[in-house]
Amino acid sequence: MKIFSFIRRQMTPLFALRYLFLARPNSKEPAMSRKIQFACLFLLLAPLSAAAQSASAPPDPPPLNFGNNFFVTGDYVVAGAQGMTSNFTPINGISYARGTITIPDVNPNITGTKFVPQGAQIVAALLYWQTVEKIGATPGGPESGQNGFFKPVGGPQGNGYAIGGVPLTSGGTNTVSWSSGGCTSGSTGKTIRTYRADVRAALPQDASGDITVNPIVNGKPFGQYQVLLPGTPSTTPIAVGATLVIIYRVLSPDIPLNSIVIYDGDFAPSNTSLNMSQTLQGFYQAADNPVSR
Repeated sequence: MKIFSFIRRQMTPLFALRYLFLARPNSKEPAMSRKIQFACLFLLLAPLSAAAQSASAPPDPPPLNFGNNFFVTGDYVVAGAQGMTSNFTPINGISYARGTITIPDVNPNITGTKFVPQGAQIVAALLYWQTVEKIGATPGGPESGQNGFFKPVGGPQGNGYAIGGVPLTSGGTNTVSWSSGGCTSGSTGKTIRTYRADVRAALPQDASGDITVNPIVNGKPFGQYQVLLPGTPSTTPIAVGATLVIIYRVLSPDIPLNSIVIYDGDFAPSNTSLNMSQTLQGFYQAADNPVSR
């Protein structure tokens, strides 16, 4: 089974994917004097290729939708939730999967930027997650994975801040089914749903009121966050993973100007073809020799 949603370094072993693209600077000259570097962020479980649309026929709807782009003298950090398939907590009669997100991520295979520099401004904090649900489940209902809780570890008492995910469905795609027969097989009556929530307001603040994603602890950057999402060990809903995406800005002429572009949604390849083509836009004028991730 293959699914697509957004960006993720580490959800669960079942969703171990590594398709991330981000611009990197190639020189030390002041950022504002150069052409814009670029980046694009995806979560996907099949090979990605950029395809030009045919000029002679109307273009097909893209597999993933353009979400946003951020022009920053900065970068992005991602970290995945651990333990969501083995830790469960009942809340008001509903079972929730409990995961812990650590920044820097504990996965040793992650490359690129791993933590937010001290003093950086947090531009965006997005939590993405996926759940297996019965087809026709009521959004926000007990069989839906739409609503959950998020908080810094050691933060507010109780379950944390309530979050409601925006359902992400890309145009022109089939239902992403949960089935041993493949993503486009709906024989089990279960489907993958992808959600996104803005959790910037739930991040901790220091004594000056500035957001601190990973404060210095014992000489090293370290931050942990708890996420609770509707999930059970076997029956629906099943929480299959969650990822926190942080985009930050550093106010310094020594930091390159990057364009971080987000496409999100979900996509089901056919049982006979595992390829996906996505037209990439939103970069404007890129550097002559960009290094992307």
